[in-house]
Amino acid sequence: MNMHEDFEYLLSKNGAFSDQRSVDDDTLASLQSAFPEEFLQFWREAGLGVWRQGRFQFCNPHDMAELSEKIFAGDPDFTPDRTFIYGYGATGRLFVWNADWNETFEIDLPRLEATGLINRNKKSEGMGVLVSSVLYLDNDFYDLLDPATEKFVLSKFLKTHGALKFGEVYGYFPALAMGGSGALDSLKKVSAIEHFHLLADLGPIRLSRVEDGGSEFVRELGRQ
Repeated sequence: MNMHEDFEYLLSKNGAFSDQRSVDDDTLASLQSAFPEEFLQFWREAGLGVWRQGRFQFCNPHDMAELSEKIFAGDPDFTPDRTFIYGYGATGRLFVWNADWNETFEIDLPRLEATGLINRNKKSEGMGVLVSSVLYLDNDFYDLLDPATEKFVLSKFLKTHGALKFGEVYGYFPALAMGGSGALDSLKKVSAIEHFHLLADLGPIRLSRVEDGGSEFVRELGRQ
């Protein structure tokens, strides 16, 4: 099976992964009933790794299983065993796939905010939302805002402070949810998984539905 053209485009746009890791056959087989085959074929050929000095990286969902359990345990729509964290941004925006809804959504973990298309009348096609979730990494929405200058500075920050390796992220200290200012000098390079668990413990995470250019608060993630 050849790589889907959408993923070929992403590779041509962003280049090969740095700090690339292969995905073994057992992992791919265990995810076969959860992800579209085209996505797994992409991982089979390209592996996991870091794009654009750490602006985004794909991760192994199994490595994030405990984090998924912590966030989604008891959730009425997103059960942990069907909800997979498959990537994240430089400062902790999680990219999440739910196999029941065929939907990807995002969790801005430092701000304890999630956005999704929950409670729509029909399921999405799956492939389209998986591709679109990483198609617009250049947009300001995924950038780093310097509160001192109100300018987006992620590319400059990564060049100045060092690119991220696989499994690393820049975290705010103190965390934003604990009153951190979000100043650039409060960012430190840390282990992604450890930092994500720390942030998830500061919850709850607020889920908002995004439709027609607006957002509406739905509920908090997890047990109701």
